[in-house]
Amino acid sequence: MRPTVVILCVLVCLCAAGPQRSSRINYKCTDPEEVEVEIWCKPKTKYSYVDSVKECFKVTCCECNPNQHLFDTKEECEKTCIPK
Repeated sequence: MRPTVVILCVLVCLCAAGPQRSSRINYKCTDPEEVEVEIWCKPKTKYSYVDSVKECFKVTCCECNPNQHLFDTKEECEKTCIPK
């Protein structure tokens, strides 16, 4: 069995960009997810939104699942999740 480190990323937010898009929720910003980092692999840097501090943070994963609510860049995360 390979050793793994499980990082619980709190990704709770409601991302409505404004009144004009209030009915559209971006589900990449809503549910908490666990991101596994396998020790033997080369980690990749991704970003996730944390609603409690209203900010995007760097997370690390190896085989990052696109359904894990992660963004490739901090700018993409902020543009999608932080209302202006």
